[in-house]
Amino acid sequence: MYIRPNNEDYLPGNSFNISKLNFTWEIVYFNDTFVLVLLDFDEPNYVSAGIKWDHYVFHVYPNSSSMFYSDTIKSEISPDYYTLEHEVPPQIKGWYSHLIIRGAEALKAFLKWLLWFVVFANLFFSGSMRWYFAFMRTF
Repeated sequence: MYIRPNNEDYLPGNSFNISKLNFTWEIVYFNDTFVLVLLDFDEPNYVSAGIKWDHYVFHVYPNSSSMFYSDTIKSEISPDYYTLEHEVPPQIKGWYSHLIIRGAEALKAFLKWLLWFVVFANLFFSGSMRWYFAFMRTF
């Protein structure tokens, strides 16, 4: 069992810590045609935080080969394993939750840009190019 993120920021190569999608699980109810799984997320604010919802992926490895038999095609669905996948709705209340997270990320990017703008403006408008060249030598 795992969460397949649908948010582009959570994909490999980005700085997101995928462990924020960790969860514990418990099978609450099971019968021949239905499984009810309770998921308890460690950090629920990060689950389905984007516009597109994340997916819950559940691989079932049956002990017997006849666990999932299809009456329609008159055979087993797959002899090795079965993959069940379902969208996971946002775990924090309110339709605005993803907007708050996106707004905080946009504010962070803006403040970072503003910091660099103030540093460069101070260097250029201070009247002394010596500070500018000293700053540029650090890179």
